[in-house]
Amino acid sequence: MRLHTSEYTNNALLIDEAHRLVERVNEMLCCELSLESIAKVLKVVEDRRLSQHLLGLSDFMTHLADRYLGDTDEQDISHERQEFWERIAEILEITSRPQVQQETKDDDARAFFFSLHKFMVAQDRFTEQTYFLMIQRADGLISIHLRCVDPSSWIAERVEPYRASVRFSATLSPPTLFDTAHGLTSDSLLSSSTSLHERLGVFVIPEISTYYRHRSETLSRIASIVRIANESTEGNWLVAMPSFDYLELVESALASELEFKAQTRIMGLEEREVFVEWVNQSNRRIGLVVMGGVFTESIDYDSTALMGVIVVGPAIPPQSLELEKIRANSTDGFELAYRLPAMTRVIQAAGRVVRGETDRGVVILIDPRFTRQAHTRYFPPHWQPEVTRESELEHQLAHFWSRS
Repeated sequence: MRLHTSEYTNNALLIDEAHRLVERVNEMLCCELSLESIAKVLKVVEDRRLSQHLLGLSDFMTHLADRYLGDTDEQDISHERQEFWERIAEILEITSRPQVQQETKDDDARAFFFSLHKFMVAQDRFTEQTYFLMIQRADGLISIHLRCVDPSSWIAERVEPYRASVRFSATLSPPTLFDTAHGLTSDSLLSSSTSLHERLGVFVIPEISTYYRHRSETLSRIASIVRIANESTEGNWLVAMPSFDYLELVESALASELEFKAQTRIMGLEEREVFVEWVNQSNRRIGLVVMGGVFTESIDYDSTALMGVIVVGPAIPPQSLELEKIRANSTDGFELAYRLPAMTRVIQAAGRVVRGETDRGVVILIDPRFTRQAHTRYFPPHWQPEVTRESELEHQLAHFWSRS
């Protein structure tokens, strides 16, 4: 972006998949440092002074972990921020010497010192409203993270030199909230097909709760919805779940006569390809997937095979220190931290059906929250949801599929 704005003064900026803009910017702005990475670098470094400073950084992080990570696995360490940056600056000063640079060409060392450089760059733009520093323990490993809770000013600064900018995505409702997240103000244009609402059936079943406290008691009813959908037409269905834990519960409740395959927590590229190919073979199959994952975003299934998507509850992300920081950061904090990412995942999962001009398909939304304005404001303009009782779904699906 800097190259284009410096050499060409009349450019317009097109931003595809704009619903992921905040996520992708955060990937650039955030950084982390682990005790494990320090230990790897110490194995290849010979310079005594550099080794001493790396050991000092390791001891400092261990001290912070002992101090803060008792009953919690993550904690804000703002009071120690200055000392942390001073230690990093000292290490980078040592590595700037030519004789030491020869020792830091190992791949692990390169990645480590690049991460330290990202921390120092972030120091120049650090404010309490945009960043925070935390220490975390995950799977027994200790790490320090610099997290950006509001990248809107950074985005606005990069977009400003362009003559114009256009952000587009199938998941940008409500546009004013995305303007807030992106730090931009703009006119919005919601496009829709005149026939799309006729080719896409959206059915909401609010009487089945997917709240955590209700999951065990509504499990059999969700399995029943899957069976009804599967029997309603030739073709396959995706069942999009908020988490792997919930997915595994539903998987255990499905009848043995149904043909289904579930996404697993760790899948290699070949396993992913096999899963997609399996879904693309029309045979009344059911694919269990997790919202926000590789099978519900930026992937096109065979429209002659995939007939519908069943969305089991909004994919509210679990509470975390970072999300609570975002929540407390503005009046729209809860929306930006929790509801917007949750509903973005819902809309993306539902968008796997009816991709072409003649496709037909169904989206079934299970949860009472899908009838509330706080959630329906995220629905695409072409959706015309029908609130349906569980007992009426079989009839409603039969009516939809019977329409020419």
